[in-house]
Amino acid sequence: MEKYTNPVKDRFRLALIPAILLGILTNVYISSIIIYVNRPLLLLSPLIGTAIFSILYYRLKYFKTSTRIVFFFCAYTVLAEVVIHTYFFGWNSGFYFFFFLTPLVFLLDSNWKIWSAILFNATILGAVVGLNYWMKNIPEPELLTDLEVRGVRYGNGIMTGIVVIVIMIYTSRALSSRDKLLLDIIDDLESSNRKIAKQHDQQKILLKEVHHRVKNNLQIISSLLSLQSHNLKDEHLIDVLNQSRNRVEAIALIHMKLYQDELGNAVDFESYLEDFIIKQSVLSPHIKFTLSAEELILHLDIAVPLGLIISELITNSVKHAFKGIETPELMLELVQLGDEFELWVRDNGVGLPADFDLNSGDLGLGSDIISALTEQIDSKISYYNINGASFKILFQNKALD
Repeated sequence: MEKYTNPVKDRFRLALIPAILLGILTNVYISSIIIYVNRPLLLLSPLIGTAIFSILYYRLKYFKTSTRIVFFFCAYTVLAEVVIHTYFFGWNSGFYFFFFLTPLVFLLDSNWKIWSAILFNATILGAVVGLNYWMKNIPEPELLTDLEVRGVRYGNGIMTGIVVIVIMIYTSRALSSRDKLLLDIIDDLESSNRKIAKQHDQQKILLKEVHHRVKNNLQIISSLLSLQSHNLKDEHLIDVLNQSRNRVEAIALIHMKLYQDELGNAVDFESYLEDFIIKQSVLSPHIKFTLSAEELILHLDIAVPLGLIISELITNSVKHAFKGIETPELMLELVQLGDEFELWVRDNGVGLPADFDLNSGDLGLGSDIISALTEQIDSKISYYNINGASFKILFQNKALD
């Protein structure tokens, strides 16, 4: 991109370089007039001006000095020369024409501050008005005849016109070049955007395929655990395998949502909970499952641990909460509280023992899993007896920040 932006940014500098060269040429022209009138001392003005322009040209061409500093030196050098030559040759000689060249170059750069533009143009206007007033109050110099003064005025007009034409031609070419550069930039950006969009689509397809394969592999593991449990007679081992299978299926459901949705590495957790509840209703048709959840998009790093925690809590309720309960009910509720979210898992069962302590391992391996995953997502878990067991998980969706 730099190869495009630099020529556009350097437009004012590139315009100033030929303007300085034209200034040197103009001084050569003025020197010829001074030689014609045989005033050798007056040659100091164009010679000093030429020396200044030459130094500025060198410093500008080889990036020794700021373009704007060079411009101001050039402008006020022209201003000084015009005053000197007008004084010696008279107002009617037309040297004041050169005053109006500096604003012309000035206008090629649109990035000036307003106060700079006002101050500079006020200086030029003030110089013209002041010089005109001054020259009216002093005797007209007699270095040239009226005919020669008229010829010098025409010559100054022609030189001014040449400078204006050169600058206009340059400006036109510069604008055309800029337009072409801008079109090239747009073409490059559109091409880059197409490539990025194509790469993004390919990555989305690959990511979906990965999640699909992970989900299939997890379901294979779940099926193997199920087959293994059918070959066992030890109820404790069967229960352990079933719990492991539930954990695997909770993760598999997350990956299924990932490749079904268009969210990349994020999960529509409300939809996940709906699917989770449907599955639990099939596995435990005697229990009434209810869900109240707000729309929430969770990053994969939060969704997987949270899904496992919910699975562990529901498995525990199904196993232990409803002994002697005629109409068992299990409720999930997800609410947003500012920057935080509350996830409630409630049942209307027998409640938690009075001395229940999650960290003591009262839920067996499930306690360790819940504690580890809660810490992993930097959340807090609380539990209460409110018409049954109630667990509250307070978490933030930090992974999406």
